[in-house]
Amino acid sequence: MRIHQEIVERVRYVERFEVLVSGKSTRFLRSPEYPFSRAANRQMPVSKWLQTRFKSTYPEFRASVIYPDGSTVRSDIPIGVVRDAYEPCNSSYGQSMKFKFSGDCESDIVDLKRTLEKAKVNAELSRPSFLVIWRWFRLEGEILNIHLPVHCRRKLPDILKSLASSKKVDFQSEFSSVSHHLFQMEADYSYFGTDQFELLKSVVL
Repeated sequence: MRIHQEIVERVRYVERFEVLVSGKSTRFLRSPEYPFSRAANRQMPVSKWLQTRFKSTYPEFRASVIYPDGSTVRSDIPIGVVRDAYEPCNSSYGQSMKFKFSGDCESDIVDLKRTLEKAKVNAELSRPSFLVIWRWFRLEGEILNIHLPVHCRRKLPDILKSLASSKKVDFQSEFSSVSHHLFQMEADYSYFGTDQFELLKSVVL
């Protein structure tokens, strides 16, 4: 749900770690502001942060603080320990991903395009290139503004690569260096979140 992702991003923007959010709101379609402008004290235990910061701000929702690998942080762990674990990957949130499939079989590339369309991922067929006696077909696309927990985001390249039914199809990808904050954009802003991620995984399976 978009409201879950907005809450995750508001928290992350200030606290520099991620939470998994569940629950529904009967009052809001968009998430309320996170009222804290400064990160919590490094010595504050996770349990106290959940009670005094998260629950007081979003009483209708539940949250778990997680590490970058997706595992749940114990309630007695200081917030600073969690924050340090995210330090190497904090700049990656909200980036876009460019990808390219290449191969000498047009039907393989066309099948990939159809599969991506089922997962609501846009890609365009490029004109074939000639390499000696081979025609090289390409499918290029971009997944815009990825707002996923780090552990899900890291899985994206492998999930896309697994869509290729033929080993003759080459896959390349790269993430952009510009980050986008979901809550700073318009309501119809295009983004790739958990709903789309689950849809993509279901297409692969």
